[in-house]
Amino acid sequence: MRAAWSIAISLLIASSAVAADPSATVIRAHWLIDPATGQRHEHWEVLVENQHIRAVHATGGEVPAQAAVIDLGESTLLPGLIDTHTHLFLQGETPGPGDYDSQLLKHPASYRAARAVVSARRALKQGTWYVPTLQVYYTDWDPPDTPTGRRDRKRAEVHAVSFRKAMKAGVKMAFDTDVGGFSWSEPIAQEFGREVELGMTPLQALQSATTRAAELLERQGAIGTLAPGAWADVIAVTGDPLQDVNALKNVVFVMKNGAVFKSPPGH
Repeated sequence: MRAAWSIAISLLIASSAVAADPSATVIRAHWLIDPATGQRHEHWEVLVENQHIRAVHATGGEVPAQAAVIDLGESTLLPGLIDTHTHLFLQGETPGPGDYDSQLLKHPASYRAARAVVSARRALKQGTWYVPTLQVYYTDWDPPDTPTGRRDRKRAEVHAVSFRKAMKAGVKMAFDTDVGGFSWSEPIAQEFGREVELGMTPLQALQSATTRAAELLERQGAIGTLAPGAWADVIAVTGDPLQDVNALKNVVFVMKNGAVFKSPPGH
């Protein structure tokens, strides 16, 4: 059954993309960021063949004569970003009250923070990954003078404490959004801003959706990287996300497994 769903979802995604050309494609931009090292390379390009990355090097290197060229100008190339927590069958429905809400309203923040410390230490010891889901806690707040409004604000406050304690303890983290818990029409890149606001560097936030997420999924070298042999998952953004992580909201180009889903006008 799981395999059937995977095939159905893959077919749905593939149908919305521009068909992948089996011939070689070169993607060029002013900048390319390697999340593994944090290095920002000027005037580099990615050579794609048969759904995979064949080479990554400075512009002007050897490429096949028949290769199509996609020149993205002043953009920044990055690996495709990975969201490790989504709900494909939810469309932003609001959950009803339950035990979780009751805990938020009845237990003091100090009690929940202490529990968070214990959980973080246990997660670190067991090698557990933490996918914190931040931005969703800051959306759709009820008025502050209502019980549900106080719950909403307390939920965000306590969750921020948990995140900072997990960071301090060295718990492994990967990017996630819980999209479906909020509308799919909202930008999921808001999560990066919350990660940085609560203590990550922009590079750590970028790694959470690339190299760290790939490690969580045991797909290192295949996804979350621009390297020979990896799947040709490539995006381009305007701006420098290492200086301002909100640049990740400005995606102008998307390639998935060698198929172009989005490109600037004229490309």
